[in-house]
Amino acid sequence: MTNRLAPIASWACVAGWMGVIFYMSSKTGVTVWSPMTYVAHFTEYLVLGTLLCVALRTSTPMRPSTALAVALVVASLYGVSDEIHQAFVPTRQPDVLDWFIDTLGASAACGLWALVGRKRVRDT
Repeated sequence: MTNRLAPIASWACVAGWMGVIFYMSSKTGVTVWSPMTYVAHFTEYLVLGTLLCVALRTSTPMRPSTALAVALVVASLYGVSDEIHQAFVPTRQPDVLDWFIDTLGASAACGLWALVGRKRVRDT
């Protein structure tokens, strides 16, 4: 893939994954709580945070620390919008704990991204 296509592809992945999250939140009939619910939320937003880090680093000239902060804020805000969306889905309801787990997943992605970036700088 050429460098010109990398930003487009990375943002397409972000949009696609946000679509997956939206679709999963639109599913009705999911009323049984289990620990896997939180694992799913954490994992969805771990992936979203990673995709946002990649997209921001490939398409913007911002400093790495700024890109990480923006990725975290965008993922967390998308988590808020996801919980609001669930208020309109039959059998679903917004939950602050879900949003917190979403943000925790995105934070883990940004933290791992920062560690990898720091190691890459040390190795060069």
